[in-house]
Amino acid sequence: MKRLPFIILTIILVFTIITGAALAQDTIIESTIQDDLFITGNSVIINAPVIGDVFVGGGTVQINANITGDVFAVGGIIEINAPITGDLISAGAQIIIKQNVTGKIIAVGGLIELQEDTTKVLIAAGSVTLFSTTNIEQNAYLFGGTVNNQATIEDTLIVRAATFQNSGTAQIVDYQTSQVTQIGETLKGIFRILQIVIVAGYMILGLLILKFMPNQFLAIEEELNKSKIKNTAVGFLLLILTTIVSIILAVTVIGLPISILLTLTYLIALIISPLIVSLTLGRTIVNLLKRKTSNTILFIIGFIALHLLYLIPFIGFIFVIGALSLGLGAIFYTTKKNLNKIISLNN
Repeated sequence: MKRLPFIILTIILVFTIITGAALAQDTIIESTIQDDLFITGNSVIINAPVIGDVFVGGGTVQINANITGDVFAVGGIIEINAPITGDLISAGAQIIIKQNVTGKIIAVGGLIELQEDTTKVLIAAGSVTLFSTTNIEQNAYLFGGTVNNQATIEDTLIVRAATFQNSGTAQIVDYQTSQVTQIGETLKGIFRILQIVIVAGYMILGLLILKFMPNQFLAIEEELNKSKIKNTAVGFLLLILTTIVSIILAVTVIGLPISILLTLTYLIALIISPLIVSLTLGRTIVNLLKRKTSNTILFIIGFIALHLLYLIPFIGFIFVIGALSLGLGAIFYTTKKNLNKIISLNN
């Protein structure tokens, strides 16, 4: 996942939720990592350089050594005490950035402080402070209850806040506030960020499944490619019939437990379906370009392409239904094909 210019990952909330069981322990990295790092813990301290992207979640997160890659961090207290050669995308109750970030910063939190240089900033928080030691090469977008800017911003500063103090400099300052309008604008900005958060978390979920369950992921993709039309048709029927059956079972009361189990299984399949389609779409795009790359990059390319298709006015919903149906059909046939193996494991 190196330096994708169109990367839209933001905050790794889903990563933390999925790996929440690991949060009971403290984790310290003391030796250099030359690969992407996935790590969680009650307290996570990175004391050695990482040459790759970092995905970290914990009650307390400290980065005390250089990161050559992007950082995706979520936690209660997050401290960046060493330079990041890449983007920083983070969510936390308190986020303190004490060193340079060469890429952009996207952060959501309760209290956020930026003390050093970066390229571009998008921050939404209850309290936002940009120190006088900070230089931002491009734009800064700040949403919050209280915003205090002391930084030098070489382009435009856009602020939506109830309280704004500005002792810094910017080429253009766009500040708006009012009793009603400002609240609406702030909520709208936060809502947009939350939309990105959900998409980002969804991408992280796909990457985690691909990393830790590659055989199952690729098996479903293989089944998907055998007959896309058949899989889409069957998946669309399952999309409708499963909903109807679940409702009927729930209405009977006696069938309610089965309905709940069926619905949960159905929802899991619906969540996974577009992720499988993303990998296939990414592989198709890269094959058309006659290039070769890893399954991780294929997935990211396909995921972004698929979600761009979702955004097309009037017809985006067709791609949503299509992706759900195609993936659901592939999951159905893969499960059917391996049903005997699953049964034999339980005997």
